[in-house]
Amino acid sequence: MSLAARDNNPCDANGELKGWAKKQYDPSVCAPVTSNSAPTVQITAPGDQAEFADGQLIGFHAAATDVEDGDLSASVIWTSSLDGSIAANTTLSPGNHIITASVSDSGNLSATDSVSVTVSAPPATNTAPTVSIDSPLSGTTVEEGTALLLKGFADDAEDGDLSNSITWYSSVDGAIGNFTTLSVGDHLITATVTDSNGASSSDTINLSVFESTAPQTYSLAVTWSAPEQRADGSQLAAQELAGYRINWNNDTNGESGSLLVQDGTATSYQIDNLNAGSYRLSLNTIDINGLVSSNSTDMVVELN
Repeated sequence: MSLAARDNNPCDANGELKGWAKKQYDPSVCAPVTSNSAPTVQITAPGDQAEFADGQLIGFHAAATDVEDGDLSASVIWTSSLDGSIAANTTLSPGNHIITASVSDSGNLSATDSVSVTVSAPPATNTAPTVSIDSPLSGTTVEEGTALLLKGFADDAEDGDLSNSITWYSSVDGAIGNFTTLSVGDHLITATVTDSNGASSSDTINLSVFESTAPQTYSLAVTWSAPEQRADGSQLAAQELAGYRINWNNDTNGESGSLLVQDGTATSYQIDNLNAGSYRLSLNTIDINGLVSSNSTDMVVELN
């Protein structure tokens, strides 16, 4: 008895079932087997940890290739961990996003790449403060040297009362304090306040300072004759005289005063810087021993 070896491969060289295998196998077993490699994808922009402003348009770019299918860059699908499916050019909501690029080949194998990006929150809404000058009133006129108290009120929706933060400025004198004197001239006074976010407001008034006019003063020349005897009738020699005291009263404004003339030979003296009014003047004689005579008869003089 002889035994013949049989090939167990049911497929012939043309990929079809051999005669003996047609009743045992499905023709699909002879279909050619093809290999498939997974694609690759790499995000090229933006870079990892990139930061963007709220509302900024962001462009996403990736390079994707596959051994069997070639360039798949146009087939990349983009997703955000916060916003879900996104377009390749889009804006993102504020926050930290994980951006994922995905691609699949014709054999249903896929690949992904991810980067992290941050979108800043929109700036907080800020309302500018308000400020008003309470005093002095616009149009106020004051004399040179007058101390002025500048008062204002300032308020801000976010920061509250800012009255203590008001800065003051004069168009003539520059930066000034809230308690000040101003130089002669017409001033534009500006009150300015700035809130914590840099928004500012101002208010202005007009104020005039006029030059101070000094009151008119007068000089009065007083003359007298040296006494030759004492109150008891005894002789008074010229060398016994030490000086005189001139006394004056202004009956118009109530001012009064006296001055000492330390010269026994003097017979006149000029009093300066007297205000207008009706004056009563008297004279005392003083000897070398310090004795003082009684007042002389009053002399009345009008200065006006």
